[in-house]
Amino acid sequence: MSIADLKIPFGLRTTDGRVVDVSQVERGKACECICPNCKEKLVAKKAVRTHHFAHFGSHCSGALESSVHRAAKQILSEGKRIRLPDVWLEFNSFGFVYYPVTEPFEFARIEVEETHGDIRPDLTCYTAGGRRLFVEIVVTHDVSEEKLAKIEKLGVSTISIHLSPFLENLSLERLKELLIIDEKPKLWLYNDREKQLAERLRKTAQFRAVIWRVSRLGHKIPHVDGCPLRKRQFKSTFFANASLDCRYCKYQVNPKNRVPRKITCLGHLEDELKKQRNQDLVPEIGLLGADQQTLL
Repeated sequence: MSIADLKIPFGLRTTDGRVVDVSQVERGKACECICPNCKEKLVAKKAVRTHHFAHFGSHCSGALESSVHRAAKQILSEGKRIRLPDVWLEFNSFGFVYYPVTEPFEFARIEVEETHGDIRPDLTCYTAGGRRLFVEIVVTHDVSEEKLAKIEKLGVSTISIHLSPFLENLSLERLKELLIIDEKPKLWLYNDREKQLAERLRKTAQFRAVIWRVSRLGHKIPHVDGCPLRKRQFKSTFFANASLDCRYCKYQVNPKNRVPRKITCLGHLEDELKKQRNQDLVPEIGLLGADQQTLL
C-alpha cells in the first residue's frame, strides 16, 4: 500500500490539545478533533477493518505525516525513554567494537523542536549530566545531507526513527512500542562517541611497514613482517601478504582499494577487542559520553 492510500491515524483533540487515535474519541464529528497539519475539522471513522480520521470537508496532503510526527513527539517528550540502536564501530566492512543496547535509555528531559545554532531537530534529549541526543522522526522525507553535516559539526549524537514501514493501521499503542521498545526503526545518523572511539583506536594502532619482496617467479609481493595474527610463516618469521591478507583483515584501518606504504594494524588488540565485543555493556557506555574505562 502506498503512502497516498493510507488513512489519517491520529487527530488533535481541541479540548486539551492532545494527539489521540480513534479509539479514544466519539464517532464522527463528535470526536472534537482537528487535523494537526491544516487545523481543519476531522471526523472519526470507526470502521470494521481500519479505524481512522478523515477531513470533514476539505483535504490536505500533509495530514498523515504531520499526525504521526506530532504523536511521536508527544509520546517521547512525555515518556522520556527511548530504545537506542546498537552501536557498531566499523573499519572496512567488519564491525568489531559492539555496544549492545538491551533496555530503553532514560532521559532527564526531552524538548520538542528546540533550536541549536541553525538547525532544529524534532527532539532534543538531555541526560541527567546534560549531554544531548538529537532525534529525527522520519515518515516520508529523510534527513538532508546539509542537516547531517551541521549535526556532525555540532558534535551531537543523533538517531533517526523511520516509521514509514509501520504506518498501516497504526495506533498510539503500537507507535509507543516502536519508539520506546523496538530497535528496528532506528538508525544512528551520527554518534559522537563512536567518532571518539575510532580516533582512540587509530592512536592505539601499530604501524607496520610494507616491504616489497621478489618471489621465486620474479613477482613483487608486498609483505608485512611481524603479523600479530600469524597469517603466514617463513622459518621463524611471521608475516602477512598486504594484498591478500591485510587488505581484507578486520583489524586493519587502511582503505581497501590500495596497498599503502604502512599498514595501520589493530591485530595486537585482538583478544581485548573480542572480549569488548562480547560484554553486555550498559547503554550509557559508548553512546552518550560515559567514561570508556572498559574499552582497552
